[in-house]
Amino acid sequence: MPLCSGCWNQNFQPIACNQNALEFHGLNTSREFMENFHKLSPQYQPDGRESESAAKQWMQKAFADGYARFSWLHQTLAGEPIPSEITLIRAKLANGEQIIAGYARDLRESFAARAEIHEAENRTQLMLDATPLCCNMWADNFNHTHCNQAAVNLFGLTDKHEYLARFH
Repeated sequence: MPLCSGCWNQNFQPIACNQNALEFHGLNTSREFMENFHKLSPQYQPDGRESESAAKQWMQKAFADGYARFSWLHQTLAGEPIPSEITLIRAKLANGEQIIAGYARDLRESFAARAEIHEAENRTQLMLDATPLCCNMWADNFNHTHCNQAAVNLFGLTDKHEYLARFH
């Protein structure tokens, strides 16, 4: 499977992981993963919740409902942050024991791509605003998406949002 994957028992202890989980966290062995699992998240998640108790709450939800999906901040043992999307699924083993199978999708590339797009949009807006002529931009579907400050000033409006809202 091309995702970081692991399994946990009903005591919330890791019992297995795949090779991608090791690579994801920069580890060498599954034993290293099991022994350091709680160190693979910062002490607190970005929402302020303590990681260890939040992880248990998500696993409890997955055991109860059969499924949970959420955003999570993992890290390497060296502390490098790994923003992730986690999916937990309840599964039943052949012996009847229920476990949680978890899958993590690394969001670092996605976040980096969004940051590049945001930077390009900011540069475009700077160029538009530096133009002394009234300028407008449209999307492929002919929706008006951007204007410059000169367009706002030309019509004596208060801001770009008002200009875009009243354009037609």
